[in-house]
Amino acid sequence: MHPKRRSIVAGFTTALAAAALVAAPAPPASAAPLGISSDFNGDGYRGRGLQR
Repeated sequence: MHPKRRSIVAGFTTALAAAALVAAPAPPASAAPLGISSDFNGDGYRGRGLQR
């Protein structure tokens, strides 16, 4: 294969792969499941507030 044609084919293949990655649909975003209602920092334990 001619070197110039090889570079054109490689560039086209790279551009096609990049376009496929950009066009791929992302999964829908969703909120984290509610485990403990007052777990405000997400560590899995009930949150404790400091009162003064």
